[in-house]
Amino acid sequence: MNNKGILLFSTLNPYPFWAGSENLWYDLLQWKGASELKFEVRLADSPVTRKKAEHLLTNNIGVSFYKHHNVNFLQRNFYRVKDSLFKAQDRTLPWYDEIGKKKPGLVFFNVAALADLADLYYATKICQKHNIPYWLLLQHGYEDFFVSDAQELEKLQSVVKGAKRFVFISNKNRVALERALGEKLTNASHTVNAIPDQKIRKAKELADQKAISISGTAHFLTWEDFHRVIKPSTCCWKRFRPMPGKTATGNCVL
Repeated sequence: MNNKGILLFSTLNPYPFWAGSENLWYDLLQWKGASELKFEVRLADSPVTRKKAEHLLTNNIGVSFYKHHNVNFLQRNFYRVKDSLFKAQDRTLPWYDEIGKKKPGLVFFNVAALADLADLYYATKICQKHNIPYWLLLQHGYEDFFVSDAQELEKLQSVVKGAKRFVFISNKNRVALERALGEKLTNASHTVNAIPDQKIRKAKELADQKAISISGTAHFLTWEDFHRVIKPSTCCWKRFRPMPGKTATGNCVL
């Protein structure tokens, strides 16, 4: 890679634009050597992403923000009308225009789920136009993921096969995408979601405080960082709550 740096987009759509799919790249950029790679992160603006950016800035990681269509009514409808008038083939997502302006050495797209790949057609066409390589990192894949028509398939192929590297965190995710495409990927590679040092140290502290035992009060540990009402891990520990009319003792360590 040349010395122009890496432009990283976190592509999660729902407000506040932060969830579990952001962990891998965020933990990577906490690494001391990350600043030497000249990362600049583009984030959808929200109080949560602003807070996360503070930690990135302390590690000399560049951060910039944009207003996402999901929270900017005027912007969303302006581009909707413009695309209609000019019969645009793709939905304009203006925050990706930064790729053509900055012309980085590499663009890194963190993709929350398979369904989000379609939104990257606009962005990856800019990369291809300027001969800028890009990587895709997929977090969530669904085994029932399929496209609805030939045009959608063509766009998906363009996004996926145009990537210099497509990084998966599980083999099942890769298989699900290859089934939807109807072909094997030659640019696929694999990694895993690692546990950062801070959480490993926390786990050791908890283990020292609460030694493993087969008797006495049960203690439960969850790595949950985000919304404890809707995340799957919450469903697990909620099952240990006492039933109506029953009594139980326990301690859930969050």
